[in-house]
Amino acid sequence: MKTKISFKQKLTAIAIGSLFSLSAIAQTVTFNVTTVSPSGSSSTPNVFACWITDANGTFVKTINRQAATRISYLTKWITSTPTKNVTDATTGATMSIHNALYTTGTNTGTVLRKPFVWNCKNVSGTVVSDGTYYFNVEFAEQDKGERYAQYAFTKGASAQNITYTNVSSDFINATLQYAPLSSGVELVQNDLNLQVSYLKSSQQFQVKLDNTNNDNLYVSLYNSRGGLILKKAITNVNSTFSAAGFPNGVYFVKVTDATGTSATNKILVY
Repeated sequence: MKTKISFKQKLTAIAIGSLFSLSAIAQTVTFNVTTVSPSGSSSTPNVFACWITDANGTFVKTINRQAATRISYLTKWITSTPTKNVTDATTGATMSIHNALYTTGTNTGTVLRKPFVWNCKNVSGTVVSDGTYYFNVEFAEQDKGERYAQYAFTKGASAQNITYTNVSSDFINATLQYAPLSSGVELVQNDLNLQVSYLKSSQQFQVKLDNTNNDNLYVSLYNSRGGLILKKAITNVNSTFSAAGFPNGVYFVKVTDATGTSATNKILVY
């Protein structure tokens, strides 16, 4: 099951006209992970949760929860939040295949999720203090028990780009990017389903959109402080443009359609 996130749901506290205002501090963490079924097949129903805890193991916020009648299988998540708190989280029913939420590509073989994004806020909407935090992930199949792993990062003044290895054979392709700068750019996902990648070998940004029913699309690139670097039309749903000469650091890519609906994502040049 794929849950769509509306523009209004994600852009809760910032008016469109001030999306890149420096008055709003946007601290964002982008986390990727792929679950691996114990049976070796991705076509296995499963429940899933991703949530944040602090250095003391205290629950901070749920990012994603995919479970309904089988929610009791998510034992680690329920222990962390006995009230099953899903404030501002993406939620849905039990998935029919692994990585069904945010799936890109086919339903066979290894399927990569789109990123899980945390804005460094707790369930009350307050930006958390600097320190060590954990992305916790858990999935369970009906007869095989729960699988769980956690991935640490440090929220502070320095950006991070982490590739995790040897954490758990049940979770692969785990990476994390952290942008601490006061850019004022909020990450927004919606029906445009924006994906951005940095192609280091060719020094290019790649922009992909799942939704092909939008005309008159424009891409805007902003630096880490919200300054506009370029703006150009997108001629197709898979476009590239040069990043040659760009200093290393965090950039924000915003795509806007003819209706004014926009999606924003973060990319790291290194």
